[in-house]
Amino acid sequence: MSNIFDGIEVNPNASAKKETVGGNYIAETGAYNAVIKMARIVDSQSSASKALEVTFETESGATVKDSMWFVGKDGKTASVKDGKLVENFAFTKLKRLVYLATKADALKTESKQILVYNYQEKKEKAIQADVMVDLINKPVKILVLMNAKFKTKLDESTGEYKSTGETYVTATIVGFVDATTDKNEEELRDNLDAKFYAKWTKANPDDRIKDSTNGAYKTNAKNSASSADNGSAGTGTTNTAGGSDESNSNLFN
Repeated sequence: MSNIFDGIEVNPNASAKKETVGGNYIAETGAYNAVIKMARIVDSQSSASKALEVTFETESGATVKDSMWFVGKDGKTASVKDGKLVENFAFTKLKRLVYLATKADALKTESKQILVYNYQEKKEKAIQADVMVDLINKPVKILVLMNAKFKTKLDESTGEYKSTGETYVTATIVGFVDATTDKNEEELRDNLDAKFYAKWTKANPDDRIKDSTNGAYKTNAKNSASSADNGSAGTGTTNTAGGSDESNSNLFN
């Protein structure tokens, strides 16, 4: 058994970011009771970045994945902003999840053989992975925000991903609260009243969609409906469960 932060520069003086009120298939913004089915470490193939990829299963059987790139390309979990050393948001988010799910700062991993779906071969394959075993089968409430984005496609001439003009809506996990008390990590640690959850749900009704397309997803959805009425296919809006067409997307790129 090893520690998840072995060999990683973790600065104890870096301040954590404050939590503020601001995917098989989740269709609406909201809070969902879930159980953690898998939590494995993913290493970037091009840098020192590391992510904790967590698979959640909701009470209704929906599966949602969240990849928290808690280590930056420089191998660090904090960076200097405005003259202050600040934790990477994904690192803070990861620590919140660990505490809410385990009620302890349990950050141990074990090497396990697990099945992972290979999109190139279109089947599950066995791989060896570092798994955060203390998180498996732990309950937590996930806060989900639907997010409208542009689809992207690899431009082989430049090696960069570019927008196709098509849009999709995806379920993005933006935070967590305790499954029993609805308290966030700070409220649970300090035995405070649960106030954050009520503020978040009020600010994020179930029909809220964060629009990263400047309204294009609405236009595409209307065109799709019109084309369907006329018996032809339109571009439409694809609703996915936490995934995207971007390959190896990294929070710290």
